[in-house]
Amino acid sequence: MTPPPLTPSIGAVARTRLAGDAATVVGWLRVLAREDGPAEVAAALDALGALRTDLRSLRPVLDKGWTVALRDGLDEVTAVLARIAVLDGRVRLLAECGGSGPADALVASTGRERAALLETVPAALDPETGAALAFLASGREPAPLRAAAPVGDPGLPAAVLLPPMLHRRWRKLVKETPVQDLESLHRRAAELIVVVEVAARLEFPVIGLWPAADALRTAAAAALRVGAAHELKERLPACTTRRDLARIVERRVWVTRQVEKALAGVAALGHLIPADDDGPPKAAGGGLVVRPGPGGPEVLVVHRVRQDDWSIPKGATAPGETVQECALREVREETGLRCRMGAEIHSVVYRDRNNRAKHVRFWHMTPVGPAAPPDPAEIDEVRWVPLADAAGLLTRKRDRAVVAAFVREHGTGRAA
Repeated sequence: MTPPPLTPSIGAVARTRLAGDAATVVGWLRVLAREDGPAEVAAALDALGALRTDLRSLRPVLDKGWTVALRDGLDEVTAVLARIAVLDGRVRLLAECGGSGPADALVASTGRERAALLETVPAALDPETGAALAFLASGREPAPLRAAAPVGDPGLPAAVLLPPMLHRRWRKLVKETPVQDLESLHRRAAELIVVVEVAARLEFPVIGLWPAADALRTAAAAALRVGAAHELKERLPACTTRRDLARIVERRVWVTRQVEKALAGVAALGHLIPADDDGPPKAAGGGLVVRPGPGGPEVLVVHRVRQDDWSIPKGATAPGETVQECALREVREETGLRCRMGAEIHSVVYRDRNNRAKHVRFWHMTPVGPAAPPDPAEIDEVRWVPLADAAGLLTRKRDRAVVAAFVREHGTGRAA
């Protein structure tokens, strides 16, 4: 079901959300300067976690450099508070398991470690990041937006861009996170909840994802608690506290099953995420680079690292760029060759990994000289293959369709 048209842009929604997050962080850091108990540490850490989660979840529409700088600036204070929270969790576990001489000694040493960490908190947030937070919270410097983004222009209505953003977070959690990676499951479940909350407030029918994602976050936290109990048990000699910790550790199999069940529950609700049926498709361009070979024409294909597939070079348009300019740039960046553009061969429309419509146009290209080599983190192999063999190597059906369109026009026995 397509949601009703919405007036706010996704960029405006992101700015409002981040300003509120920053205000909460600033407030709790001020409280923490006066009261440094476990509850205050947890609240400040939760506030930082919400801001960092929003920065990660909304980053497709935020200025990349600004987002990276702010997240990096928050890393140290977040890490210090997280270590303090871990120590507080250990003390709670030991208290739940009853007192004993060895356990009391461990609590005392943990308290000393906690006090030392608390002294480092003020210096953990550098002045530049603190000022950026204050300006963001006040609204005097709203979060800067990208001119364009992996899922689209942040100036587009939220109704257009929230569906692919939801799908992106759901995909990252369900399809790209191993069930054994409990910390990532916990974090990515929180990230999904962030975008679900934003979408639900704008009347998207996705609120059913919230309890499922929250159940996964809770299950992952319980499994992490079992790991903490195991660590404490190994640090204690035989005593009543060690015995009680061992009982918690014995629940490992059960809590692991709960994590698996909760992850499956989130996976089963992917149908709740609406498709973007109203917005313009993302524009992209690519090129089939052809040269004469000893046995006939050869075409250039690339191996993409992240997707682990063989592909025709292509990519999305940059701000202010025509599709033709995009196609030449993408071919140059992915193959290391400057090319001359010929006739348009083929175009395809499909839904990308974020379930957003994408329109890709392909041109026949001829190499004219070298350019900078491709980024090995993106493209780890560039290969010339006979035109007749290209379809057998290419991973995607839509890329094979480009080759087929060229063959229909020019045949396989000669370069056009």
